[in-house]
Amino acid sequence: MHPRTRAQGYSGKADWNVIADLKKHVGNRFPVIGNGDVKTVADATRMLEQTGCDYVMIGRGALGNPWIFRELLGGPKPTREERCALVLRHFREHLHFVSHERVTREKLSPEEEAVRAERAAVHNFRKHLAWYAHGLSGASAFRNNVNRIETKAEVESAVEQFFLGAEHDLHAPEEEYDVDYRTALG
Repeated sequence: MHPRTRAQGYSGKADWNVIADLKKHVGNRFPVIGNGDVKTVADATRMLEQTGCDYVMIGRGALGNPWIFRELLGGPKPTREERCALVLRHFREHLHFVSHERVTREKLSPEEEAVRAERAAVHNFRKHLAWYAHGLSGASAFRNNVNRIETKAEVESAVEQFFLGAEHDLHAPEEEYDVDYRTALG
């Protein structure tokens, strides 16, 4: 169960009391899966304890943090090198996908199409870079910088510089920065 109303969309706080009420109502007749505002292992634990649900589903909490699933199983947080390598791999695969799936109605040379596809991939990938940077020191400045980059080389350089040096920001706000998920997720 996702305890956020349709009117809330992707905003507002999920009401975990709705999950707890459902679990009390159905008991053990079938499993209840809770969802909403789970961004950390502590959130997942707290949901299980507060609602009594049988399982926790993680959605947007995995955006930029695919390691959350490993952490839920007791594994470590990602190293700087691991984070950087995954972001670069994700970007390169995204670039490859966009380059091969992009269809234009214009008659362009292969070189012009490659430049246009690269630019489209870079622009589209900016939201992913922001998600990956969330909770790291200097994330705000990084997001401002990547929103101006245009090329594959600039993305790769920015990713290496930022992620190889970034530490977890213990003073970062828990809430998400402003993201239009309807646009970002399609």
